[in-house]
Amino acid sequence: MKTLQAYRFVLDPNGTQRAGLRRHAGASRFTCNWGQARVKAALSQRAAEETYGVTGDGLTPVPWMLPALRLAWNAAKREIAPWWDECSKEAFSAGLDRLARALKNFTDSRKGQRKGQRKGRRVGFPRIGRARVHEPMDALTGRLADGRARLLGATVSRTADRWFVSFTAQVDRDTPAEPSRRQRAAELAHVHARIVNQRRDGLHKLTTRLVKTHDVVVVEDLNVTGMVRNRRLAKAVATAGFAEIRRQLAYKTDWYGSALHVADRWYPSSKTCSGCGWRDPSLTLAGRTFACQSCGLVLDRDLNAAVNLRTLVAASASETEDARGADRKTHPGGQVATKREPGTARAGQTGSAAPQGTAA
Repeated sequence: MKTLQAYRFVLDPNGTQRAGLRRHAGASRFTCNWGQARVKAALSQRAAEETYGVTGDGLTPVPWMLPALRLAWNAAKREIAPWWDECSKEAFSAGLDRLARALKNFTDSRKGQRKGQRKGRRVGFPRIGRARVHEPMDALTGRLADGRARLLGATVSRTADRWFVSFTAQVDRDTPAEPSRRQRAAELAHVHARIVNQRRDGLHKLTTRLVKTHDVVVVEDLNVTGMVRNRRLAKAVATAGFAEIRRQLAYKTDWYGSALHVADRWYPSSKTCSGCGWRDPSLTLAGRTFACQSCGLVLDRDLNAAVNLRTLVAASASETEDARGADRKTHPGGQVATKREPGTARAGQTGSAAPQGTAA
């Protein structure tokens, strides 16, 4: 995989080389500023000419591109910079190149296109000589030596009183080996498997405790498909394992001699007053307390629903006995354990407030 990468190293030049670096940096900056002023002057001249009706080739040309900037600089350098031959021509060229790239970036950004780039312990510079590098360059030189990198350019800069050289190179980077990917995939699969096992173990312990400590367990036939469409509930519903809880309760109640009762999906257990039967159709999932406007009962939403489910089971049992002609002896009460919608209390919490004998 080929990619562009920059390597920046601290230089350690001697006194003469420091003076040379400052001189060349100044020359580059001088040329860039001169070129920018030349472009602005040409643009202003063109604007004035256009007001006089001048068009096309009659307008003053603007040295916008690098070749035009170099041509203009070479024509003016002896007059505006008589010291120009004290520095390498590359310093002046670098300044003009930086200006040309900035102007291109400017025009590209206005058009909605933005693309915008720029040479081991010693680095050679024109007119300055080979300056010592303060730190090892093995990360770059090693790749250059074995052909894994190709130099594209270099930039010299100064921060405070420190000089830096930054190389831009096209680098062949190693892609992760396939065995490493398989190892990461195996580790991730192990984590997921552990989470699944923990959830399964928790559900088995819960359902076993319910069926062993209650004669009747009541669950509600919830609209899980509709609940997962709610983005605020989807994750909680998906990880709760409602279907698995019901499946385990179904066979474990047979094992331990208890009974499973499934309340109808539309039975309003949460919205019905367990005291007088008044219903609150406006109650939402966010409302955690049921307040009856008829009898004044104020009760925890889940406890109110658990009592209603217990009443539902008792009424169902009474109807069954009437159908069979059985007597109406009162059986010992039982605790109610329920499976509620996401965000409600756990079955153990709901059932703890109900009488002993029935689970809802």
